[in-house]
Amino acid sequence: NGGMISAGVSAGTFQIAQAGIPPLATARANGLPFLLIAPASIATVKILTTALVVAKNGPIHSARDLSGKTVAVSGLHNIPHIGAQAWIDRNGGDAKSVRYVEMPDAITGAAVADGRIDAAVISQPSLSAALAGNGRVLGAVYSGIADDFFISGWFATESFVKTRPDVVSKFASAMAETARWANANHEKSGPILEKYTKQQLAPGALRVLYGEKLTTAQLQPILDATVKYNALKASISASEIVAPGMLVPG
Repeated sequence: NGGMISAGVSAGTFQIAQAGIPPLATARANGLPFLLIAPASIATVKILTTALVVAKNGPIHSARDLSGKTVAVSGLHNIPHIGAQAWIDRNGGDAKSVRYVEMPDAITGAAVADGRIDAAVISQPSLSAALAGNGRVLGAVYSGIADDFFISGWFATESFVKTRPDVVSKFASAMAETARWANANHEKSGPILEKYTKQQLAPGALRVLYGEKLTTAQLQPILDATVKYNALKASISASEIVAPGMLVPG
């Protein structure tokens, strides 16, 4: 989990690790010397890999209908939680009136279907299973933040970035090459994903995209939303959490 990863990088057990952008920004704001060195996954409105799901024949048809209701997210104060609040507010609802509970993706589809919760933010592959059951997409939940933004990234300590710039540069190049291949070869990457996740991919299942370079345009929106929805107390710019020379304008 994120806490163990951060502790491992701080202690030098790991030199490079991956984490969500909000926890990284929070760690940086709290004095931990972490810097992004490469992007990982991207949320985009072009591919619905995560959605806000409600019961297929239920009474909820708009963001306003969620007022006073319960919404499940896989992590509080992380991107699913931030995304749900942003989508509700952007679409005419009141995010502050909603009760948010933490629940694993794998069980939220059934919880929505059974009426134990009113809605849930669900990602693939659990999203496909939920929609095949009694689930219905209420909205592209991350569109409340931006059309395209980074969900996660690879990071290291400032010390490692300064003392091993060769490794950092080679790692970033390797991940960019990997991203280009994975984005263009879903058919070939599918068996790899199944092997390591131990989950069967549904035919035609939508797949997440990976970033090839760290851009301000794809990083700043999630940082701003993290501040707006109180997961981070003070504003932070993209340049403050990216290793020198790694951030691309635009």
